[in-house]
Amino acid sequence: MGPRRVLAFLSMRREIDTAPFIDAAFSQGWPVAVPRISGGELVFTELGRTWNSWPLDGLGIPEPPVDLPMVADREIAAGPTFALIPGLLFDGKGRRLGRGKGYYDRFLARIAVAQEACAGIAGIRPEPADFARVGFCFSFQVVEGVPYDGNDAPMDLIVTENGTIRPGNG
Repeated sequence: MGPRRVLAFLSMRREIDTAPFIDAAFSQGWPVAVPRISGGELVFTELGRTWNSWPLDGLGIPEPPVDLPMVADREIAAGPTFALIPGLLFDGKGRRLGRGKGYYDRFLARIAVAQEACAGIAGIRPEPADFARVGFCFSFQVVEGVPYDGNDAPMDLIVTENGTIRPGNG
């Protein structure tokens, strides 16, 4: 059994290409959602198979039409969800350095709150494994250490073109 939903980012120029991953998810019948900024926050919207015909924004990323419905945080939190998460740098402890605006860190914090809220609904108790945080990057973006503060959400896995890294605790 696979995830109930896959969250993926649409790659910028010079980022690792997520298109093969998205195509593979679609071929497995898994719904895919992608991020967009709404009201200063990261939200996700369902991705249709025509996504690669969307106009590109200023960063060269296909831009989701504004009329696409958003996926509620509680739906994402109910899992199982597999989330590909971009970053500038990652380290072997699962730490991630983003682009500095905190969109993904705030989103991941909202999902953690939504998972707690799911606990009171019909006996649903999502396990942490129901939401897999996967850093997706080139191998040169994995470094020895990344700055970290209490607001940074660690990754469960880091996937590069050369393989998978399971972050350690030490």
